[in-house]
Amino acid sequence: MVNSCRGLPLAIIVLGGILATKSSIHEWQIVRKNAKSYLKKGKGAQQIEHVLALSYDDLPPYLRPCFLYLSQFPEDFQIPAETLIQLWVAEGIVSSTEDEGNGEVMEDVAEDFLDELVERCMVQVGERDATFKVRTCHMHDLMRDLCLSIAKQENFLSIINDSSLSPSNTRAVRRIAVHHHIHVQRIKSSIPLRSILFFSDPFVLELEPCLRDEDDFRWVVCFVCVILKWQRSWNYMFGNFKKLRVLRFEKNGYSGFKLSSAIGNLIHLRFLNLCGIEFIWRKIPSSLGNLRCLQTLDLRISSQADDGAMNVPNIIWKLEQLRHLYLPRSMTDETKLKLHTLTNILTLIDFNTRNCFVADLS
Repeated sequence: MVNSCRGLPLAIIVLGGILATKSSIHEWQIVRKNAKSYLKKGKGAQQIEHVLALSYDDLPPYLRPCFLYLSQFPEDFQIPAETLIQLWVAEGIVSSTEDEGNGEVMEDVAEDFLDELVERCMVQVGERDATFKVRTCHMHDLMRDLCLSIAKQENFLSIINDSSLSPSNTRAVRRIAVHHHIHVQRIKSSIPLRSILFFSDPFVLELEPCLRDEDDFRWVVCFVCVILKWQRSWNYMFGNFKKLRVLRFEKNGYSGFKLSSAIGNLIHLRFLNLCGIEFIWRKIPSSLGNLRCLQTLDLRISSQADDGAMNVPNIIWKLEQLRHLYLPRSMTDETKLKLHTLTNILTLIDFNTRNCFVADLS
């Protein structure tokens, strides 16, 4: 079997991962036969591509969308396992059925799926926590190339990785990952989008002309124009992608004057991550309470106020489906949040007694 791999380390590791899932000699013989068949399809570099393709073809149906989902993340990106699991659950990639008799929830099932991909050597572990659970993971470059190729063939997703890229190839997909600055208004789809992941700042490049201008008056005019453009971008996103289930930003810095109240239009949203986004105005819109399907909510937004504290209205209690809640690191004393309705909560970060009721945790 090793000789069949032509000494290619990744091919050997991946084949070993396939064999590790087989429990009989007969199954091993089938893998050996398939490996030889796949290796005959090409020479040199093509051989390893075919072995990697064998690893995908050997996946059970429930693992294939989990694997393809990983292609959205940039090359060499360390994927937080906690976030990945929450995304799988939010998108319905992991079955919504829970084995309550065993106390197993969807996140436990998703964690098992990730462990299986690791055991198959299709996903590599970056870090593990003290209990040996996967904390971060990533993909080998060649494995990611295969994953992305199959994902595109199946219209599983589209990636925007060049500012000059025409968004026409995003029209027939439900998932978009933005790896490079692009005007939000250029994102269009002929079918309702389910997911947008931003790994690049969709706003900050528009500030560059302001930063280069040394005239104070022109700087102010330019900055105001950019802020207004940002608000139009938010309103476009919240007005045109009303079927979104997932919206995630990756520490994008300045993003406008305030979070638009139009976010309340995204009533199908299950995953909302605003961590690292910075707004001048520090108040969260009360329309966030309309998002009754939310499972994951990350409100660790930055504010340009002197104390950096965010004003969160008492609407979190309306989001009864919440499973993972990340509150702002600093909140004003203007409101005290009620959380007594969050009976499904599994993760609660930055809870403090000044802004929340301790009795709600019982």
